[in-house]
Amino acid sequence: MFFLLLLTLTQAYLPIFCLHGLYSNAGACRDLKNLLNNKHRGQYILALDVFEEAASLTGLNIQVEAILKKLKVIVKTDSRWWRGFHMVCHSQGALLCRCITQAWDDHKIHSLVSLAGPQMGVYSTAYLDQYVQVFANYPALTNITINNAYQIFDGVPWQKTFSIANLWHDAYHEQNFLDNYLFLPYYNNLVAHENMDQYKRNLAAVKQAVFLIGDFGDYDYDGGVGPWQSGVWGYYGTNGDDGRTMKNYTQHRIWQEDLIGLRALDDAGRLYMEAVRNVEHGEWIHNWNIMTKYYLDYLV
Repeated sequence: MFFLLLLTLTQAYLPIFCLHGLYSNAGACRDLKNLLNNKHRGQYILALDVFEEAASLTGLNIQVEAILKKLKVIVKTDSRWWRGFHMVCHSQGALLCRCITQAWDDHKIHSLVSLAGPQMGVYSTAYLDQYVQVFANYPALTNITINNAYQIFDGVPWQKTFSIANLWHDAYHEQNFLDNYLFLPYYNNLVAHENMDQYKRNLAAVKQAVFLIGDFGDYDYDGGVGPWQSGVWGYYGTNGDDGRTMKNYTQHRIWQEDLIGLRALDDAGRLYMEAVRNVEHGEWIHNWNIMTKYYLDYLV
């Protein structure tokens, strides 16, 4: 009888895929795993050991395709995933998981949890500064600044191979972004392409979509993403001379035209977004108190 009760309890929670951020690895999920062992005993979590450390700089289209292929094999061949599952993903990984969700037909994702993910892109001197040593390995990037980055990152070789270039979104040069960038304009359905309906339909199919990030007021950087508002779908204005005006998610096309299904999720009561004052970038995946308070209850 005790064994049957234990088996029931351990099968109660859906399993979790956990994906690390830029220049990180599967070990980033260790604290979440320990928390689950303490509070959700028996819940299975698989930390994805894909595109780790320097390999995380690989172009994001390449990463989405490869990770999705790997996940489909796991879900098809391992019965633990057949009832459904959660995705808990941090930083660049949070953006990747959102895009993987959009590209995954007939997925069984229950909760998609985005932890400090740059959903609208990045545009910040502080963000560039954290990768100075990385840029030193590329002669074309040694003199990069917030003012000229868009002219460098819009090159096809960078767009196909370099994740930081995929993330860059200079709202002062929105048309350049739409015309030349090969990742965010497509997954955010800002430009016409053949997968638009698929990307919207699949995101709207999740049972819960959760977007969390730290709120640092007028300072544009949470320690990993800048501007921090990008984690909850806010961003600088994208209408020419208002490029430096911060707008919340309701003021952007992605919401107003419901380009990828966010409003559909909200109308159904399945969209949750919160920017929490002074929660630093790494705390979302390493601080037990933060994890417990803000998203443990979504991992049912």
